[in-house]
Amino acid sequence: EINVVQSSLIGSVLSNLLLVLGCAFIAGGVRNKESSFNAVGASTNSSLLMLASFAMLLPSYIFYFSDHE
Repeated sequence: EINVVQSSLIGSVLSNLLLVLGCAFIAGGVRNKESSFNAVGASTNSSLLMLASFAMLLPSYIFYFSDHE
């Protein structure tokens, strides 16, 4: 029961992410034949993603390893 719901949600999220990313690549390729890469922007985005990941994982780790009887 719960596994079906979890699998459905994960599949839905992944398919939506891939669909949006693919459409963005196609639209970018049609508009611009050659794309450029902004290293500063990519570094900033990866730092923000890492910060958000730590902010979400830290409370989980604290709860998991604490004595919560």
